Amino acid sequence: VYMVIDLIREHFPTRNAKPYKKSFFEVKESSLTFDSCFEGGNLDLAAKIGEDEYDLFMRPDSNARGHNQWFYFSVKNCHPSRAKFHIQNFTKTDSLFAGGMRVAVFSLRKRDLAISKELPDIFKDWHRGGDNVVYQQSLLPSCNDCGKKKKKKLFYSL
Repeated sequence: VYMVIDLIREHFPTRNAKPYKKSFFEVKESSLTFDSCFEGGNLDLAAKIGEDEYDLFMRPDSNARGHNQWFYFSVKNCHPSRAKFHIQNFTKTDSLFAGGMRVAVFSLRKRDLAISKELPDIFKDWHRGGDNVVYQQSLLPSCNDCGKKKKKKLFYSL
């Protein structure tokens, strides 16, 4: 955890990264609470970098050669109506998100409002959401696959 945070502080000097995982760090009441301790969850680290803004790092699949581009995690304590997430460590050069695809989201609050007819029925289930979804090269430094003589691996963010 600390290695990644040091990397963030070194390469994002304007960001005041404050790492936390539910079991290791005290989380302020105003902060979002992230969880991926369930089947398929792959969030490895969440770092608060600003008011309602977070850098997220996904855990790569076991026995995979990279190109991880999926993510699955939950967010609680959603007091702000909007939050900005930067998923930083993808390795594919292209993505359907670059073509306009939006993320799949499920909100318990919106589901309850849809059941009470205050929102359309589409919000009862998973639906596409998110604004300003951009897939681009990340500001994370590239690496050389642990010193092996291979081409540099670039990271991309969503």
